[in-house]
Amino acid sequence: LVSALARVGATDELEEVAPVVTETAASDRVRAQAVLARALAQFMFANRPARGRAILAEGARHVADPGWRDVLAAEAASYTLLAGDVAGAEALARPLLESPNVRAAADAAAVVGPALALQGRIDEAVAAADRGIALAGSLSDDYLDTGQYLFHKLVALVDDGQVTLAEELVTAALDDLPPQADAFTRAFMALSLGRILA
Repeated sequence: LVSALARVGATDELEEVAPVVTETAASDRVRAQAVLARALAQFMFANRPARGRAILAEGARHVADPGWRDVLAAEAASYTLLAGDVAGAEALARPLLESPNVRAAADAAAVVGPALALQGRIDEAVAAADRGIALAGSLSDDYLDTGQYLFHKLVALVDDGQVTLAEELVTAALDDLPPQADAFTRAFMALSLGRILA
């Protein structure tokens, strides 16, 4: 229910349901996912970034598993990046690249890659994106869209003037999207190609 409410942007209903799930769920995974959905809804959709950060901090108190706490920490690092604190985001996310929770490490790569690119550290940014792609692809019980990592890699390559390589990568990716990739992912990749060719 929490995931469905988050997907449709029902922030009011999510505010009612997610706290109950966070407190009563049988597993840290479910608790963490409820916290993530609620925090993202507040941070992005309700345009209440301070509230989103507070939900992550408060929600971490309900999650005992260190790996799932790392997932919440990676989300907090992404909010730091979105708020424009590039060096701060990298500092928060970099240690999480070594998390025993593969999702946390993959989420951390989604912060470290763009943070490095924004600092002009292109080779490191591409390596972080490649690591994110490998980590996300290795998840057997959770789906993370590898498109975000490819996008980060493409931005770094284009900004570095490696346009031909970026075009080859996005064209191949469009031809090889996994069946679970949704229409948004497909559109995002097509937009990436348009950005490269523009």
